[in-house]
Amino acid sequence: MSDSAPQRVQIIDGAFNFRDLGGYRNRQGQQVCWGRVFRSGHLSGITPEGQLAINQLGLSHIHDFRIGHEQKAYPTLLENVVRYEHYQMDFANLEQVIDLARKEQLSAQGAYKLMQQGYIDAVQNLACTLGDFLKQLSRASKEAVIGFHCMAGKDRTGIAAASFLMALDIPEETIIEDYLLTQQHLDHDHILDFVYELVRSNVLETLGHVPSCVERSALRPYCVADEGYIESFFSTMKLEFGSREKYLSEGLGLRPDDLCQLRQNFLIA
Repeated sequence: MSDSAPQRVQIIDGAFNFRDLGGYRNRQGQQVCWGRVFRSGHLSGITPEGQLAINQLGLSHIHDFRIGHEQKAYPTLLENVVRYEHYQMDFANLEQVIDLARKEQLSAQGAYKLMQQGYIDAVQNLACTLGDFLKQLSRASKEAVIGFHCMAGKDRTGIAAASFLMALDIPEETIIEDYLLTQQHLDHDHILDFVYELVRSNVLETLGHVPSCVERSALRPYCVADEGYIESFFSTMKLEFGSREKYLSEGLGLRPDDLCQLRQNFLIA
């Protein structure tokens, strides 16, 4: 790991939205260790220079939340890391957006509601997977340097980061601030162009024409990290479980010793 001052955003050639989760303080004043846990977008574009930067960070374990066809289309190009690729998190599937377009019902409001519902559903639908992820981290050695990602490092990664920080007792407002950093460090126009062309080509192939509702503006909510999304996750969690502590124990299945080990692994005084 580098001896230079800690940096929240890491510039890794061929990667994007690559951020250190260190430095956040929990409600007891303890701090998340710098240089131990990183979140990012997919890592299929890593260059040799990017690999060198990854090596300098000491990254040793990578957790990939994507589903099979995403992993196949955009394989992780990292060397000398232990990979965890079994999670298969499916979230607000783009096929649902394409289906709205086929029905000529696509709108910005509809896309926003679809994304918001994805965060609401994630409280239950991703609970077992999130619990598995956090248990894996609780078993990591204190020398391990962890990375985790999905495609854009936005939704699945954002929820996983929120769950990790919750387990370390980081305040909710701090977790939301971290989530919203994605807005500053993601090339939304590039993602929007990619999603637009994917939806457009799929609908054209199916219908033989592109409905007027298929516009970039209608797809933008699918491509951003909106505060309303993560707040929906938290409010649903509290509604269904009563508190984040109960969600960690009853929803994610984390035992007291799991939480204790996580905090020993990733917090300093």
